[in-house]
Order: sequence, then structure tokens, then C-alpha cells
Amino acid sequence: KQNHSADNFRLAFSQDGEDLCLYSYIMANNLGYRGFYVDIGALDPFRYSNTHLFYLNGWRGINIDATPGSMEKFNRFRPRDINLETVISDKSNDEVNYFIFNEPALNCFDKNRLREILAQSNYRLLGARKLKTKTINEILKNYLPDGQKIDFITIDIEGVDIEVIRSLDYEKYAPEYFIIEELDWQYTDFADYASSPIYQFLSQKGYVVVAKTKRSVIFRKNRKKLSIITICYNEKQIERTCQSIVGQTWQDFEWIVVDGGSTDGTLDILNKYRDRIDILISEPDKGIYNAQNKGIKLANGRYLNFMNGGDAFYNSTVLEKVFGGNREPTADVLYGKCCVSDGHRKCHCDYPRELDITYWLNQTLNHQSSFFKRDLFDRYGLYDESYKIAADKEKFVRLYTSGCSFHYLPYIIALYDLGGISAKNQKESLAECRRIEKQYLSHKTQYKYTLFGRFHFFKQVPDSKD
Repeated sequence: KQNHSADNFRLAFSQDGEDLCLYSYIMANNLGYRGFYVDIGALDPFRYSNTHLFYLNGWRGINIDATPGSMEKFNRFRPRDINLETVISDKSNDEVNYFIFNEPALNCFDKNRLREILAQSNYRLLGARKLKTKTINEILKNYLPDGQKIDFITIDIEGVDIEVIRSLDYEKYAPEYFIIEELDWQYTDFADYASSPIYQFLSQKGYVVVAKTKRSVIFRKNRKKLSIITICYNEKQIERTCQSIVGQTWQDFEWIVVDGGSTDGTLDILNKYRDRIDILISEPDKGIYNAQNKGIKLANGRYLNFMNGGDAFYNSTVLEKVFGGNREPTADVLYGKCCVSDGHRKCHCDYPRELDITYWLNQTLNHQSSFFKRDLFDRYGLYDESYKIAADKEKFVRLYTSGCSFHYLPYIIALYDLGGISAKNQKESLAECRRIEKQYLSHKTQYKYTLFGRFHFFKQVPDSKD
């Protein structure tokens, strides 16, 4: 007797199973994750939908379609989403004829596509509407929630897909995945797909093909091993930070800089390294961890490092030691030694090879000397912005008490500038650390706290090649 229970079946809404393909990539090791999509040419909240499966699993996003009246159904059945009735093009405010067919999935404003459709005897033109166009960048600027990462963009706009794909601002809005209808390539040998203009363009943008259905192709942003996130604001030592990053002997990383809107010449220095910086944002933020969260949402590396303005890698071979050659770290968090500097003296700080729950009472690890798996921020959330100074300790403790693995690196990773905010605001830092320890540790350890428990004094030691 065959087992026909619901557990043996999978729900799908896409025309050719695109949603199931993408769902398996994103959710296989990330159950419970709730992301964000953009559906251009959304058509219907259920029929041929690449996003409804994700909506049912708690996701939300932006749905865009030009068909008159199309958003009434979306507003009814997809109330969490932002639903927009407009024509998307690579140009703004153009007036176009939008052609409407007896098969709504074919509606378009491309005249070449119109002729192709009319050549097929089973489709009829019902009429045309004059509509104004908007660009995808306009839409995202106005409707994308502040700081929101885009997990995937799905595009099906009958004939103008490539123009819209080329017009997207990849520095601000690059998604992790694309689903793109490629009707012209559905019957060709897959080996020939490298000739597709969409494939060629997205390859240059760092995307690779991970799946193909009959009509659509799924692209994923090619992940590097590491993303380095640098936040800064009017930072006098930013040049040291930049030189330590570009001077690394191992370079398989992306570099994201989040500047808080500097006015003192910091941006002039950053622009000297513009060809090495993958993403540069300069705009006001709401504090250190708000800026770091912006960087996380843009990052695609398997691991993240936070090398803030004024700090630096200890020497040029640090990343080579951690990631070079065939090294493939597996721990959730990698942590190493640091060298603390007050501008005049340097002190080397070491940490235990093995951590236990009592370590976190009055202590933490050096943030700049640590590497975090990117997906930890999807599973356990971003930095808690209610903390102004100690959100990095909160993150360490939350990960540790959640069972994440920590691996010790036996070398100095970072040169840490004592002129940072935590060093200048010891009283507030102390209060935040006590709050963290009470929340996560008081019920697991014999809780003790002393005023001087967080201060550690190190003998000055000479520089080493470690």
C-alpha cells in the first residue's frame, strides 16, 4: 500500500517548480528564516507565483505588476506585502503602450514581444493602456524598508528583462538570488546558455547559475570566503585600516565600508581605495551597531570580520593564516589574539583555547580578532541595537549559550585602537555588560560581579611576527 500522506508531497506555485528549487537552496540549513523578495511581473498572488511559497513561510516582499486591477487580489491575499501596480523599465516617466492579452502572463509593453505573441493563433490582444514607467531603483528607494536585505528578485516582464537587470543599482540592492525567465533559451542545449546576454551580464556581477527549469534560470551571488565590514565616521586613522586590508597577501574577500556621513576628509581617503572597496555607503546612521547591521545585510561572504575604522590587521599574512590554501574553517566563530594600542604602547592579549560558561562573566573576546559565519546573523538575528557599546559581547554570549561552536586561532589577528567608544565610556560599557551577564548567565553560573572584574592589565611586550 502506497503512503500518500501530506509529508511525502511538496506544495509549489511556480510554473515550473522554481520556488521549490530556490526554497531548497535558502531554507535547507536555515529553517525558520524569514527573508525578503522582490517580484517584478508578479501577475497573481497564487498562479505562476515564485514568491507565494515563501509568503506562506512568513516571508514578505514587494510585488509589482502593470496589469490594471492586478493588485486588488494581492492586497486581499498578501497583506504583509507591498503591492504596486506600475510598469517597470530602465527609464523613468516614459509613456508606453501596455498590451493586454487573453493570457495575462503575456502582458507586455515591448513591441517585438507583441509581434511574437500575435503570431501564435491561440492568443488574442484585448487592448492597450497608456502607462508611465518607473525604474526598479526608484521603487526600491521609496518602498524597500530601511536597511532591508533582498534575498531574491524574480523577474518576468516579457522582453525587457535584460534592460531592467542592467539598470539595477548593484551596490545598494544586489540580491542573493535572481529568478529570471529566459524563454529564448528554453529549448537550447544548456551548454549554449553562456551566450545569453543575461548570463554574461550577471556573470560579470559575480553571479553563477545554480539551477535551470524549462523557462527560468536561477542565479546566486558567488560567495567569497570572507566579507570584511569597516564602519567609520570622521576617522583620523582610516588610512591605517585601509592599508592593512588591501595589503593582505590573501585577497579572496569582499570589502564593505559603511561610513556615517563623514565631513572631515575620511571619504577622500576611502575614495583612494575605491577600486578595492566592493560596496561603499556614506549616510547618517543610528550608531555603531546600526552601521554594522547595514554591512551584514549587504555581505555575501561565508564568514564576516568587523575591522572598524582605526583598527587594523596585525600584519599582512593574517588572512593567509586563517583562510589561505585549502583551509576551510568549519566552526561558527573563529577567534584569535589581539594587540591593544593606545597610540604609544602595545600590549598583546590572549584568550583561552577552550571557553566555558564562566569565562563570559566579566570577560569577552576581541571583536576585530573574530570571524563569524554569515548565516549566524540569519539564524540568531543582527546586533541588538538597544546596546550602544556592548552589542558585540551580547552577540558572543548569545551564540555561545545557543550552542554555537568556537575555535581558537593561535595568532594575533588585529591591532585594536583603545581610542574606540568602549574605552572612552567605561561606565556605560560596564552597565551594558552587567545587563548581558544577568540575562544570559546568572541562571547558569554562580553569578558574581565586581567593579574591577572587567579590567585586565597586561605587561607591555615587544612586537612579534606571530
